[in-house]
Amino acid sequence: MEIIKTNCPACTVALEFPSDFEHVICSVCGASYRVRKYKDTLSLAIIGKTDEAMLLPNDASNLNAIEASLAELNEDIEKVTEEIEVLRANEKVAPLQLGCSLFGTFGILLLVFAAFVTLGKSYFGGWIFWIAVGAVLVISVLRMRRKLMNRDKLEYYKSERARMGIVLEQLQSEKNRIERLKAEFDSRESENS
Repeated sequence: MEIIKTNCPACTVALEFPSDFEHVICSVCGASYRVRKYKDTLSLAIIGKTDEAMLLPNDASNLNAIEASLAELNEDIEKVTEEIEVLRANEKVAPLQLGCSLFGTFGILLLVFAAFVTLGKSYFGGWIFWIAVGAVLVISVLRMRRKLMNRDKLEYYKSERARMGIVLEQLQSEKNRIERLKAEFDSRESENS
């Protein structure tokens, strides 16, 4: 995994993060950025423009900026939550596919038994019967192997879900910070009224 090294645009402190991160929060100033990559260029787009120094009493544009930031963060949180659920579902698919394949194998074996018992009584237990049973088993095992999720893919889903959990925590902390700023702004506004 490639590590990206850059500086925080707000406070110029060095930032380091994995290349697959979509959101970064500066540990010094708390500024939150959306990471955007295009070809070999990286840009950090600030999420919300709610700096405590920018908050002036009775300034409606700051309140609008805070509310816009909260709406954007809520949307991002919803998207990340949905992605986590998709990854969790992908992790749980493997046992379900194996169970369905196994159930299908038993169903086809029952059909083979029924066909030989009713239609081919003279062949039941003979070499044609055993060839049919063997063919069903071989085809079923091959289908099960194809449907099974390999360990690498399962580990990828788990690590990606863990990474998205960290992103979700970062977004939640940024949302909490902006909500505190909004409450402070509202309290200053009510004091000045």
